[in-house]
Amino acid sequence: MRRTIILALSLIFTASALSAGTPVQDRRIREEKREALRPTESAIFRIETAPKPPPEADTEYFKELLSRRVTCLSDACRVLTILLGAGEEHKDLESQISFLKEKGIFPKKIREGFDPDMPLRKGTAACMFVKALDIKGGVFLRLFGINERYAMKELIYEGIMYPGAADDIIVGKELILMLDGSADYLADKHPSKAAKDKET
Repeated sequence: MRRTIILALSLIFTASALSAGTPVQDRRIREEKREALRPTESAIFRIETAPKPPPEADTEYFKELLSRRVTCLSDACRVLTILLGAGEEHKDLESQISFLKEKGIFPKKIREGFDPDMPLRKGTAACMFVKALDIKGGVFLRLFGINERYAMKELIYEGIMYPGAADDIIVGKELILMLDGSADYLADKHPSKAAKDKET
């Protein structure tokens, strides 16, 4: 009887140990897929280039932003308004917030409790930029909607954002580079619009 109990227990532990290997294999497969989403050489080169704000940008603001170690939601509002071509119309923060709300750029957690002085984190910025750029993304983004993790993956893949954690605070230089990379992305997506803008 005692041998039977010991044998039964050992079989249960062996079965659970064998089944524990399956999530490990799943994780390895997910890691391999994630590796495939790493930025290409051209994307890495683009993000390392010197920032060049658009002509309508306030150069003094960008000079100050370049040296900042912490950016805020108010900075994201200003940069996204410029990216969307409304920087001249919406110069003050209230106007920028209204404009971006109207466009549906803010994630739900920002809409519910907007604090312009809140530090801008990578995950939040990624969601806002993906919406502003109208990036459709891969299968996961289409199936599950825009979330921080997949929004970051898309921007990293496009060479618009540096890799990192969703909670990392964006420094001024990276925010300017994101604006620059986003402008390039829009120009590639709408080459005729970019050519028309150059003429005017």
